[in-house]
Formats: sequence, C-alpha cells, structure tokens
Amino acid sequence: MRTINRIPHIILTATLILIATLIYAVEVGRIKGRVTDSETGDPIKGATVQVVGTIMGTTTDQDGHFILTNVPVGKYDLKFSAVSYVKVEIKNIAVECNQDTHVDARMENSIKGTGQSLDVKSDKEKNEGNTRKRIEIKTIADLGMPPSVSGNKPELNEIYMPTPDKYVPYGKPNLAARPPQIDGGACDASNDFYKRRRPAECPSYPPRRQFDAMYFKDYGAAPFVYCNYDNKSTFATDIDDASFILARSYLERGALPPSEAIRVEEFINHLDYGYQSPKRGQFSVDLEGAPSPFGWDTELLRIGIKGCEIDDDNRKPANLIFVIDVSGSMNRENRLGLVKQALNYLVDQMDRRDRIGIVTFNTEGREIIQPTGMQDRGRVYSAITSLSSGGSTNLAEGLRLGYRMAERNFEEDRINRIVLISDGVANTGLTDADEMLRKIKRFADMGVTLTSVGVGMGNHNDALLEQLGDKGNGFYAYVDDLAEARRVFVENLTGLLQVIARDVKIQVEFNPNVVEEWRLVGYENRAIADYKFRDDREDGGEIGSGHEVTALYEIRFRENKLRADIGRVHIRYKNADGSEVDEFSVPIKRRIFMRDFEQTSPQFRLAAALAKFGEILKQSPFARNTILADVENVFRQASRQYYTNEVAQTLDMICLARNHEHRLAGYNPGYNDYDDDNEW
Repeated sequence: MRTINRIPHIILTATLILIATLIYAVEVGRIKGRVTDSETGDPIKGATVQVVGTIMGTTTDQDGHFILTNVPVGKYDLKFSAVSYVKVEIKNIAVECNQDTHVDARMENSIKGTGQSLDVKSDKEKNEGNTRKRIEIKTIADLGMPPSVSGNKPELNEIYMPTPDKYVPYGKPNLAARPPQIDGGACDASNDFYKRRRPAECPSYPPRRQFDAMYFKDYGAAPFVYCNYDNKSTFATDIDDASFILARSYLERGALPPSEAIRVEEFINHLDYGYQSPKRGQFSVDLEGAPSPFGWDTELLRIGIKGCEIDDDNRKPANLIFVIDVSGSMNRENRLGLVKQALNYLVDQMDRRDRIGIVTFNTEGREIIQPTGMQDRGRVYSAITSLSSGGSTNLAEGLRLGYRMAERNFEEDRINRIVLISDGVANTGLTDADEMLRKIKRFADMGVTLTSVGVGMGNHNDALLEQLGDKGNGFYAYVDDLAEARRVFVENLTGLLQVIARDVKIQVEFNPNVVEEWRLVGYENRAIADYKFRDDREDGGEIGSGHEVTALYEIRFRENKLRADIGRVHIRYKNADGSEVDEFSVPIKRRIFMRDFEQTSPQFRLAAALAKFGEILKQSPFARNTILADVENVFRQASRQYYTNEVAQTLDMICLARNHEHRLAGYNPGYNDYDDDNEW
C-alpha cells in the first residue's frame, strides 16, 4: 500500500527534474570584453567578434568594447578579426547561466614599420581641364586591405579615378560621345577621359583577398532542358543589381569576388538598355536573337520588358519608413556616414506631400521620428544628423518597430514602403531568417512593401538582404559609395517609389518542333513551377515606373530548322494595388533571329557580354572555354555604338577582372594558353 502511495511523489519528482532540465536548456549568459592593439594598447574599433560555428557575432565600439547577449550555456570558440590585424581565435570559453564571461583579445598589427598616411590630391589634367583625384597609396591599410598571407608587401602604384561628374550622365545614351579607338591593351585608350591601365600595369594586390563575415548563398547554374521533356520556363522578374555592385566593390579593392556572390541575372539587369516605353498598357516587350559569339553552338534570345513611365508630378505621395542599422558594425568604413549622406540626398528630392519616419536598431530598436511631412524637412535632417552607431544588431526588433509605424500610418492612396538599410548580420533577438521572411510576406500582402539596401564590405549578409527584398515585394540594392547612393536614391527615385505592377511572372513557352533544348541564363533563385504561373498566390517580382527587366536564353534549334514561330512569351501581373490580375502574350517570331551576331543591336551584344562576364566570375560550367578577353572585345565593340556612364564603368570593371585571369585558369580550360608573367 505504501508503494502505491509513493507513485505520485515519484511522478512529481520526475516532472520537476524534466522541467528543470528544459529550463536549463534555454539558460543563457553573456560574453563581453575588449579588443586592443597588442603593441600600443589602443582600442580597436569595428573589429568583428564571431562565435565559431554559429551565426552569433558583433563588432566592437569606439572604445574596443563588445558584448554578446543571449548566448546559450556551454563552451565556445571566439574569432576576432579586424582590418590590418592578424586574426585571433580564443578557444573553450565557458558561458554560465546569467553570468558575464569576460574575454579580452589583443591583436597584432599585421603592417609594421610602414607609413599609414593617405595623401589625396586634386590635379588638373592637361587634357581639356579634366579633373581627377590622385590617390597615393602607401600601405595596404589605406585600401582597408590586409597584406598577403605570406606577409610580403605588394607593390602598389598610383590609382587614377575619374570623378563621377566627368562621366556621361546616367540614363539615355549619348550616341555622339563615342568611346575612343583603342590603341592596344585591355585597359588602355588614347583619350584621357577613358584612360585606364593595361592589366600588367594595374596595381598588384594580394592574390586571395578575403573579407570577414561575408554571407552569400549559391543557387547553382540552371542546366539545359530538353524541349520534348519540358517546353515551358517560368520565373519571377528581378530588377535587382546588388550582386553586380558587390562584385564591382571586390574588384575595385583588388579582390576576385566569391563565385557564390554572383547572380548572373543581376549582371544582365544592371544596364539600362533603352527599351521603348509602352504606347498603351503597362509593359512593352522587346525580342531579339542571334548566334552566340561564345561557342556552345547555341542561339541567344533576349527578352526585354519595360514598364510604363510615370512622371514625378503624377506619382502617389509616399509614406516612407526608414529602418536603419546603427550597430557597431556600421562604424566600419564610415558606413553610417555614407547612409546619412544618402538619406540627405533622398530628402532633398522628396515631394511636399511625402512623409518620412525613421526607426533605428542596434541592441534594441528605437523610434527616432514619426512620419513627418516634407514641409518640415528641418526635423528630418536633424534626425538624420543625430544618428550614431554602437552595440549589436537586433534586426528583427528594428523591422518590428518599422512595420508597427507603417501600420499606424497606413493609407491606401499612398505608397507605403519600408526601406531597410543594414549590413544584414543579425546577431541579437530573432535571428531566424525564415520567421522574418514569413512576417514580411504578410505585410507585403497588406500593401506595405520592403526595399532592402545593403552597405559594407566585411560583416555583410547578402543572402538575407536579398531574400528580404524579394519577400517584401520590393527589391535589393547595394550601395558602396556616394555615386551609387545617388543612383539608387536620386536618379531612380520615382522607380523606387511608384510601383506599376506586383507579382510579375514570365512564362516562355517554346515550340518543341523548332527548339531542341533551352537554358535560362541566371534567375536560379527566381524559378517558379510551371503550373503555378496562373496561381495568383505565388510570389512574383515588383516593377516600378520605367523599370526594365531583361532575360537571356541559350537555345539549340532542331536540325530541320522549321521557319515556324519559336514560341510565346506570357506575362502575368497584378495591378499596383494588387486588386486585379492581367495577362498578355507575344509571339517569338523566327525573323527576330539575325544570321550574324554583329548584325544585332549594341544593347543585345552588351547584354550577351554581361551575361558571360557574370558566368565567368561565377565559374559556371557554361563559361568554360570562354575567356575575359573575348567578353571584353564584344563589350568594347558594342560600347562604341551605345555609350553611357554605366557602360563605361562596366568596361572598366571587366578590365579589373582581367587581373585575375590566372586564378580563373584552374576551372577554365580556355585559359590554358594564358601567359602569366606576374608572380603572385
């Protein structure tokens, strides 16, 4: 009898033990400390502190202090990294429940006995008074770059960079301003405006430059598909070009971008190809085809779509909520300073009917200013000026406050948009990307869209920011300097704000009697199952006023070469408020295919070269046996007929990439004959 009476006590005891175990499983502590220079004892600000094997991390403040909160109880390894310092790893750090674990790191400066000065001068060039900034770089630290792994100090020559205002204005091409005839070399031209160095004369950089805590997602490369097996290709539109800008930032810093950072469709969509605006309806469609100049015995098909243009005076007034990262990592490279200048640019352009609210986040979120009309710009400017950085990155809290502000001020007859500006590395609060994306999608369906803007090289989460822009029915941009900030926030302001169509999807239906196989170049993470094309719950892309979308297909025709139509392009979309759905289609006539690649428009040739450039950097199997010299030649010839600021800068970027041809030789047999005279 006594045994039976003890059973409830045993059950109760076991239950208490189980509860205690569960409580202990979620017990957390904190890691805090300071990072200093091992020789001088000075604090190192902006150093990255990462918990190895997790997504937890933060950066140091101006005094070198850091703190990691909500760290589950256990033992961890910490990795410390900072520009111009040797990485440090401290192992077996024990975290106890509700306790502070103190960890101090002393880092050795990897550049000793060299000057640290940066001499910036403005010289008047003799040719027509063209002004250039002359930057004399005395150390790797001047570029924000560590030395090579071997410890050898590279030879750095002077770099000449044209000031942005000396380029042809962005937008419509200036066909009268032809680029000069090339007098030899990949980076050289006879005209001083277009002066560049040959690869052998370009600055030499460390062979394998790495930036700490850069997060990308590799979506692979879309394969060829047999038309008899599947004759439909369905995808969501994408107007992003952040991958292109990121790759440019790597190359300008003397580094080869990681292959997983390359999204080829964003290379293709970087340029404005000057498609005709629709005479009626929301979209015009431009089709063109020709044999590929890059082998594989394929034809190229270009599908270009342009949205109708809405004048600035006719766009809806906007409720913009800026959600700004002010964590310690925004101290690096003066990222927050760049953001503040970019926001001032945008405020300058806003209409008196528009309203701007600001939310910031670091360890916690904070509402800085409620949506304020542009008749009171002074308050907005003051709020921007007051921003300062420090602490960790609670991205979810910032978004929560931003959406709460947007919801309180929501008006159906206005543009309601969140603009997130961050490096994207969430390390405090909710760090689960899937949960963030689900919440953002719900708000997007209600009419509050999200545009994400990434900043910073190092401590940057490209994968998360790209997904946030997609799920938020907006887009993802990357800003690396003031010129790019002006392009995103000033020159494309109406396109940024005024949406003309939502959930835009494209389905290309090929004629299997004419097409043997096909391959969509890029768009791997935008693919949609064919049967979901007319499922209006399926997420598509957003297109703003005057935006262009370009897609390239590689096609192999059947040997009989019937003169029948190639197929049809179907476009399905919701109107701007999402209440109505429309769909139309256009035929792909055989006559749009030229017999010779050189007979095509310069825009077609630029797009083809850009696609192959992206695939080479991505180290795609479909870029094997193609070298950058071939890409440059096609791009340079086309640029003589269609010449803009963006075209000129892209050609310069291809030249920079040729400094890395010897590294691409490992995967690309086309480089087997490349003679590398440079010793790295």
